[in-house]
Amino acid sequence: MKVGCPPAVRSLHIRVDVPQGRMLHLVAPADRGRKVVTMFTANSLQRAFLIGCAALFLTAGDSVGFAQSAGSTTVSGTINTMSAGVLTIGAPDGTVRTVTYSPDTLILSRIVVDLSSILPGEAVGVAAKREADGSLSATSINIFAPELWKRARHGQFPMQSGEVMTNAEVVSYAVSAGGHKLSVSLGAASSVISVPDSAQIHHILAVKGSDLKTGMKVLVRGSVENDGSVTAGSINIESGQ
Repeated sequence: MKVGCPPAVRSLHIRVDVPQGRMLHLVAPADRGRKVVTMFTANSLQRAFLIGCAALFLTAGDSVGFAQSAGSTTVSGTINTMSAGVLTIGAPDGTVRTVTYSPDTLILSRIVVDLSSILPGEAVGVAAKREADGSLSATSINIFAPELWKRARHGQFPMQSGEVMTNAEVVSYAVSAGGHKLSVSLGAASSVISVPDSAQIHHILAVKGSDLKTGMKVLVRGSVENDGSVTAGSINIESGQ
């Protein structure tokens, strides 16, 4: 079995080999091939890893996504009907897909918030572009719920898009003559990021299946079953619902 984060955090991909029983050998390329051996059930490990990936990928200001493998798919559309653990989702082109989910399915909601929601001590993920003078200017900011933050990769690192990702806790947020400035803690160091008015700001929340409603627009990532249905690994509720 192979699981991995989306391209934006490709360095966190791991390979999971299950030679016998429930002993999983985790090989992390980001750690230069260091092998860490621990005991997990396959389901619990994959659940924890998917949550970590989701939190990281959301910091880019996008919907949740996971590395696509053979048989995986994305379903985007509106929830038409609901029953116990089953959704039918209508796509804009008129096609309808059946999606199944369970208590282990990661369901996330992004709520649009304003600058005043960024408070000292909040955990944030900031995607920023590097300006000519070397400074960082935010393109999107996501405020993590505590249950997601504790699973996220902390620190500052480059993204495939060329932007810089900063996952850190807020030290201060201020308005100065130079505009909005966000200061975050990076352990012993800190980083100051400019926040233009165009930056998108969301609060990321993990929600329950009972929060799903007919008429909601969602993005589903999951695996395709033999009957054509999709087993959801994650369901992302679009902003403003």
